[in-house]
Formats: sequence, C-alpha cells, structure tokens
Amino acid sequence: EEAEDEELSDGLTVPGRLWKRMFEHQRTCVEWLWELHRQQAGGIVGDEMGLGKTLQVIAMWAALQKSGRGGASLVVCPATVLRQWQRETRRWAPELKAVEVLHSSAMASDPAARLALITKVFAAAEAGAETGAAADGELSGGGCSVLVTSYEMCLSRGNSAAGAAELARVPWSVLV
Repeated sequence: EEAEDEELSDGLTVPGRLWKRMFEHQRTCVEWLWELHRQQAGGIVGDEMGLGKTLQVIAMWAALQKSGRGGASLVVCPATVLRQWQRETRRWAPELKAVEVLHSSAMASDPAARLALITKVFAAAEAGAETGAAADGELSGGGCSVLVTSYEMCLSRGNSAAGAAELARVPWSVLV
C-alpha cells in the first residue's frame, strides 16, 4: 500500500514512503530544515549518533525533488563515511538524479575528471524532476542531485587546491 505524501508549508511535498517511516523528531527536523532552506539560512543538526540525521537530510532532498525545488547539493564529510552517504541516499531516495563521490588521489590531481563529475551532478539537477504537477510526465525542472566529498578535497592546499576552488565557485542549493 502506497503511503500518502505529506504536504508541508509553502508547498513542499515529502514522499509518503519516507514520511511514514520517520519518527516524530525526524519529521520535526525535516520541517525545520525546510524552514531554514526557505530562509536561505544555515543550521546544525546535532544529536546522538543513530537518531537519523542522514535520513532527515535525505528526506529533505527527496521532498525538494518531488516538489520541483531541488538543485545540486554538496555533502562534505569524513572520508570514512563517503560511501555510506552515497549508499544511504540511493537506498532511501533512488529517485534522485545523481549521487556521486568526489574523492581520491587520482581524481584530486585530474582537473578534467573533477570538473566532469561536478558538471554531471549539475546537469542531473538541471534535467529536472517528475512532479505531480506534470501530468504528462514531462520534466519540470528542480531535480535534486548530490555530490559527496571529503574534507580533504575542500582544502586549499596541495593536490586539492584546484578542487577546492572548483567546489567554491559552484552555486550549491544545499550544503551538508
């Protein structure tokens, strides 16, 4: 049985399959993240490990995509959890256009490969998302895509300096 989507304020639609599996504190966090996004403000989600911060962020991305308000998102995290972000995002929100990892000594020293991956993530977001408003199934824009990278790739020194500069020039929709 398909769960009913949840409509939040100002037209954000959270996919029902995610909303029904979230605890109340996680739902409250998604609502708060949406409010921050609307205000173009930052915030910190900080609590004990295992309470669902990753799922809350993924639900926000899925809601942005479903509502046609997505864009390219950047996750900067420890190298040890890069693949976990990619795996969990693909698991919980397979509809997202792209979930890519930017990290490795080879990629750090290859400007063309870095630029190609960043371009791929942006192109996926620009391709759009199927929304409920598009009855004929056409893409309406606002797709959501994710680039996951490490702290090291954002440093302004060594092999990562050029990568950090490329990442800084990008108008990210969401930063995590």
